Amino acid sequence: MLPAGSTASPSDSSLSRHHFYSSLSVPRFEPAVLLFVELQRLLPLPFGRHRHAQSTCGQSHSLASPFRHPPCSPVVGDTFALSWTVDMQPARPAPSFDRNAAFRDFEQTLKRMTVTPEYDGAKPFVRVHSLIKWWRGSWDGHDMTQVERLHHAVYANSEGHFGPISASQLSKGCLRVFSILLDLERGHLVHKFQNSGIEDSRLPVSNVEELHATIMGMSLGNAEAWALAEKFHAKQWSFCPIDLSTDMSKIFDKKYIMPICQKQKINEKGGSATGIYLIEVQDEFVSADLKQSASKYNSREDGFGYRYQFALKTFHDGNYDLFDNERRAFSGLKNHEGMVGYLGWYSHVCDPPPSSSEHASHTVASKVMEKTWNILLEYGDLDLEEYFLERLPPVFADEILGFWEDLFEVGDAIKGVHNLEYGKGELAEQYYGWHADIKPDNILSVHGNFKLADPGFAHFVKKTDQVPMGEVLGGTETYGAPECHPSRRRSSNVVHQTIDIWSLGCVFSIAATWVALGHQGILQYAELRREAVRKYQQDSQAGADGSADVTTPHDTYDCFHNEHIVLPAVTSWHKTLRMILRNTDTITSLVLDLVDTHMLLGDPTKRLSAEMLCVELKRILEKGNEVQSKLGMEVPQLIKDALCQLDDSVPAKLPPKSPSKGTSSTSHRRSAKLARLEVPMMKTTHRSTYYKLEQTPISPPQDTDALESEVANVSSPNTAEKNGQFPPMRPMSMGGLSQMMGSASTPPRKNTGASNQHRTLRAPPQNVFQAKQQLEKEKKGARGLFSKAKKALGKDTKDKVLSSHLGQRDLVFLVDNATTMLQHWDEATNLLGVLVEKAAGQDPNGPDLHFTLGNYNLKQQRNTAAFTNAMRHRSAIPTASAATDIRVPLGNLFEKYLEDTKKAMTIIVLTDGLWEGVKNKDEVSEQIVAFVKKVKDLPNNVVPRRVSIQFIQFGVDEAATARLIHLDDHLKYRGIPDVIDMEPSNGDVYKMLLGSLVENYDGEENELELVESPEELPDLTSPSTPILSSPNRSLHSSPSSQGPFTPPPRTATDMSQQTLKPQKPFSPSESSRWGRNQPWPR
Repeated sequence: MLPAGSTASPSDSSLSRHHFYSSLSVPRFEPAVLLFVELQRLLPLPFGRHRHAQSTCGQSHSLASPFRHPPCSPVVGDTFALSWTVDMQPARPAPSFDRNAAFRDFEQTLKRMTVTPEYDGAKPFVRVHSLIKWWRGSWDGHDMTQVERLHHAVYANSEGHFGPISASQLSKGCLRVFSILLDLERGHLVHKFQNSGIEDSRLPVSNVEELHATIMGMSLGNAEAWALAEKFHAKQWSFCPIDLSTDMSKIFDKKYIMPICQKQKINEKGGSATGIYLIEVQDEFVSADLKQSASKYNSREDGFGYRYQFALKTFHDGNYDLFDNERRAFSGLKNHEGMVGYLGWYSHVCDPPPSSSEHASHTVASKVMEKTWNILLEYGDLDLEEYFLERLPPVFADEILGFWEDLFEVGDAIKGVHNLEYGKGELAEQYYGWHADIKPDNILSVHGNFKLADPGFAHFVKKTDQVPMGEVLGGTETYGAPECHPSRRRSSNVVHQTIDIWSLGCVFSIAATWVALGHQGILQYAELRREAVRKYQQDSQAGADGSADVTTPHDTYDCFHNEHIVLPAVTSWHKTLRMILRNTDTITSLVLDLVDTHMLLGDPTKRLSAEMLCVELKRILEKGNEVQSKLGMEVPQLIKDALCQLDDSVPAKLPPKSPSKGTSSTSHRRSAKLARLEVPMMKTTHRSTYYKLEQTPISPPQDTDALESEVANVSSPNTAEKNGQFPPMRPMSMGGLSQMMGSASTPPRKNTGASNQHRTLRAPPQNVFQAKQQLEKEKKGARGLFSKAKKALGKDTKDKVLSSHLGQRDLVFLVDNATTMLQHWDEATNLLGVLVEKAAGQDPNGPDLHFTLGNYNLKQQRNTAAFTNAMRHRSAIPTASAATDIRVPLGNLFEKYLEDTKKAMTIIVLTDGLWEGVKNKDEVSEQIVAFVKKVKDLPNNVVPRRVSIQFIQFGVDEAATARLIHLDDHLKYRGIPDVIDMEPSNGDVYKMLLGSLVENYDGEENELELVESPEELPDLTSPSTPILSSPNRSLHSSPSSQGPFTPPPRTATDMSQQTLKPQKPFSPSESSRWGRNQPWPR
């Protein structure tokens, strides 16, 4: 026998195997026991896991085994009864295990995961998805998960060899219940809750009486059971916040919590609604499909981490009919791209808004819960009225052309409303529609595109052969047609569809004023119309009374007509605008002609229909583009570069006005002058859109020392931010601006190769939704014509960012068509089409398409439609019981490339990463490493990242994600270049195409879904979204109130810090980020 307190191990060379065996006295089963212990010694240690078996006599044996050794139980004599079991239960903790520390860690984690929103009426909630990932992650520095650790802490003193519930049972379906009970200091009851059927899938339990009856069956007294039932029932709601998804349509009672971390009223223009709010919802509560329609950003200042922005239109319960009408209208118009995206609706009972009365809390009404009806929409950061205030009008021909082209999209939206097709195929129904409230307030800028919103007064009737006439209520008097004026509605509310054409003509009139004169011109134009209406009212009253002494009405309204025809002052204003337009403007005068002759007409039957309007708008763009090309006015590239850089450095929104401070009499005059001169710079509309991607990449530095110096300057957090300045989002040299100023201090740099060029030109992130929207927009109108003109002149129309990196590289798409991909097939088809179209022209011969299963493929195909058609081919669509062995198609592509290595190649793999046809996933890594090494050793191989592999993952399988991240992050430590990248299917389209070969893209890994807390998230602020620095800072304010807030742009400093952050080899302890016990699953 070993001395008391001594330790022996089969792997300890200082202790003979015989001595170890002889320490166990098991007379009757000695051969079996010896054989089993020998197997324990020989069995390989599972990757990244160590288990310890401990006996009650204090002897601890480190056994490299997947089996557990429970405590030894003394029997008769000096023998021990050994009980061995399969790995179902964690080993007992060592004597040094600190139970209190485990509980403290849980409390601290729960506190960190609890969100306390910063708006009135908000309730705290738990980031439960992040909490569950923490549970399943590793305990730092130890070889057990947090579930196993807390399981040990709770059941360490339980009777018998094993606890009444295993850690694996907790992990599979009781983590929320366990968390609630731990928070209530009743963690030891979790097994009883589980045995009684109260698991995560049953939460929340709506009936407290039902919960009490269940707890009574757990051998608790009635009083204790009631107390626990009430506490558990109240606590559970914060652990069950609502997940937002596309097309949600649910009614929630008052106990449910919406996971809105920030909420603020956008403006007071809600019309029939209680209010329109900007809401922000953290990443983990937004479904993958809903993320496609939202803006994402992060701010470290509020600690909420990454979140998505939406607009929420809220109605009181008494306005249900108005809500239902607007919901139905949005639902019918959902698939029309010119409309603001409708994302779903929900009803929620909540506390009423706070009353300003000091005694409101004592009234009965204040205690009544209020039911609200809510419509979830795309968030538009500016409406057109605010856009005209916060943007400078276009100056150059391309900017003017681009502005009008975008605004003309509203015409397409109206055409969709007027001729609505609801449903598909034989079940499709045709409707006539009226929007009835078109005005600048209801035209929003969403992702840089103008969209029509607020169909609250929309009206629809079934299509017939008769002229469409409908009864329409509501609308806005200023932009309403003459027949909609209250004085003419006394007899009938039945109007023609062309009331929308009149309203759009008013919008075009104001837009033309802004293009010519800016926002001050809009204010002057409004006053001119009021004066004209005032004079008309005076003349009308004088004619009716027969008296020339008429008092001017105090409440004169703003309107474009005199109740019958357009105001003469409006047509005179248009003539004046034509006289003062810039000579670069070939569009606005044509728009004014259309407004005067076909839109602002008193007779509704003489106005253009929506279909004919769109034809005319297209003709205007064609004619304007034709005239522009004849004029041949080209802005020097040097000026483009400098102006674009300045435009990039300006915040997306005007900063709020600082409160004026008192000054002494001696300094008052000078201070007032300085205050007037401190006018903030503003963005020019459509400047960056047209000139940013037209720029030639800035040449890289001549040597690595210069490069390191420049990167150090950019990445220093104190370089620009000390003075409140932020570099432009696109890292760009000031060389162009220096040359304008006559500076010769900076010598010209030589181009030393593509690898350095990759550091200099990049585009703002685009998800597939945004990329598709941009591509569809570029096909239409002026840009399509502009593109044809460029081709005729021999100019390149390819994506400049992709061209600067891809060069003449071959592109090969490999699509996983295993059975597991069937649920993602529509998404994969859509994404493949966008990627191929985005990369059009980059591969001179056209990309290839292969599938992981079957022989169907495309070779050197330039027709982008062929790729989406191929995805619908019966030989490509996933079938039942089909599993992918990714090694086979990759091996075929590798072998083919090694036969002809003349060109560089990028393989883009669309997959869910499950690869059920591969038993040992390590072989995929070995295959890739071997191939890349062969390419690396090719003679005359001077091309950086000659071959690269990009994985795009569909779905959210954690094991697959960890596997792909392992390929991305850790193969470079195997002696090969970093040529592997992964990106989720809802990520950045540019990263999907460039991440495997461009360092700046590869350095930004999408680890957002799997981090444990907001503190771990880098500050990747979107340049077009607001930042909330304090509870008092407005998310979105009307210009007439406190002024809009300023979003700090994403800076070159931010990007450099990400790209250049030190890397280290992967270690098993890092696996806690992914909630796995192993560095990457097999």
